Amino acid sequence: MCRKINADIFQIVDLRINRIISKLRNQHPSAKFIYDIREPRDYNLLYITLKKWPVPFFIKMMYARHIQQWEYSKTNYYDYLIGVDDEIERRVKENCKIDYTTIYNYTNLKDLRKNNPLSMKVFDAAYIGGISEVRGALVIAEATRILKEEFSGIKIFLLGNIHDIRLRNYLADFIAKHDLKKIFLLKNMYPILKYLIIIIRLK
Repeated sequence: MCRKINADIFQIVDLRINRIISKLRNQHPSAKFIYDIREPRDYNLLYITLKKWPVPFFIKMMYARHIQQWEYSKTNYYDYLIGVDDEIERRVKENCKIDYTTIYNYTNLKDLRKNNPLSMKVFDAAYIGGISEVRGALVIAEATRILKEEFSGIKIFLLGNIHDIRLRNYLADFIAKHDLKKIFLLKNMYPILKYLIIIIRLK
């Protein structure tokens, strides 16, 4: 199928495509290939994908490192690399020789927020993005429960999709059990303009 695609630029976002990247280059010798490096593969494998594998941790760690190094080695087939944050940039520059650019996938509205009156600022902290255990959802929930004892007016906002049904149910039960409904807000992703309003209202 790829042989039939007549494109000048290919942007690859799936790790598995690296299995055939050399063939793709041969089929499209004049095209430019861009690889979008996502979150560090070794961390994702170790703490998400392989988390429940019934094998010793050091074996999972060795496998995760192997896959990460394999991904880095495949970048030699690309013309350009892109990523979304400074940590990925640091890792890429240490391990790859291809040109790289960071394209941030979040909006910095710090300057826009600083002149807002305090009365407009509702939320003490907010997390925006995919909500998961590895990204700290349980830690944030527990921290909110602890802070509630000293700061009764605190408000924490988690805005994002939860793909793990067990995590969604756990958080719902945790919020109900500790009476956090008014201070620990958990919502699915909003349209872009509405979520920008949430950011502007951060303290």
